[in-house]
Amino acid sequence: MTTPTNSSDRGNDQAPHDFGYGHGRMPFFMKLVWLGFLAFATWYTVQFLLTAAHAEITTGG
Repeated sequence: MTTPTNSSDRGNDQAPHDFGYGHGRMPFFMKLVWLGFLAFATWYTVQFLLTAAHAEITTGG
């Protein structure tokens, strides 16, 4: 939650609000989720897609 910069701005609906988006870094748990997704996508591609593509190419359809 953000707080007004001045106590005089508190309750003033006409004063522009200075929005902030945080520190800009990716949280650690999201890095773990991202690494898990990359590992799953790599495993899936090698296990199923490349195997199926090889079988499709060698049998002619």
